[in-house]
Amino acid sequence: MALAHKKCYSSSTTSNSQFAWGQRRTRLHMRSCKANGLLGAEKTTGTPWYEKQKELWQELKSEDELQSAVASLPDGKLLVTDFYAGWCAVCKSAYPALCRVAGNKQFQEHFVFAKGNLDNEGVKNWVKQEGIKGIPYLTVYTKNGVMVMGMAASFRKTEAIKHNLKAIAQHKQLVLERQEPLPLDPNSFVMIPGVPVAASVRS
Repeated sequence: MALAHKKCYSSSTTSNSQFAWGQRRTRLHMRSCKANGLLGAEKTTGTPWYEKQKELWQELKSEDELQSAVASLPDGKLLVTDFYAGWCAVCKSAYPALCRVAGNKQFQEHFVFAKGNLDNEGVKNWVKQEGIKGIPYLTVYTKNGVMVMGMAASFRKTEAIKHNLKAIAQHKQLVLERQEPLPLDPNSFVMIPGVPVAASVRS
């Protein structure tokens, strides 16, 4: 099953003001990339972008390592995995924002963060088995190996990702009892049965 390469932005269906805001967000994001050393790293240091800030992530290189990471989760924690590839420009663009999520102390209380490179055959096979068709893609697994959330993880999905992780953390028991993937609304916000989307995250 071929993996679809997804674009971050499309101006064809947005208004001028929305497009201008998107351009501004992109400029701010690129500045953040530079500040974190994630642009031009290959040329200046020889280090691939996906090896930056690697202390925040478990790097999973095979299906066995993925299964082991799930099975060895501490009690009460879930595994967040970012599936990516080194050649994927959208993955590279999203990486600084995902690192900020993985480095968030509140998220670390509830989640273990890992990433899997599709250039590794074992990871690629896992992704195919899960029916994932595009990258970057973020999943959340329970200790029982159940994927309770899966969503596209481009830069423009950052706010939805943060919202969804907060919602899962705050309603963890409901999520664990469900033992199946949570549906997403059209804006990629997770829908937890019995919890209105607007009320799913307490400030």
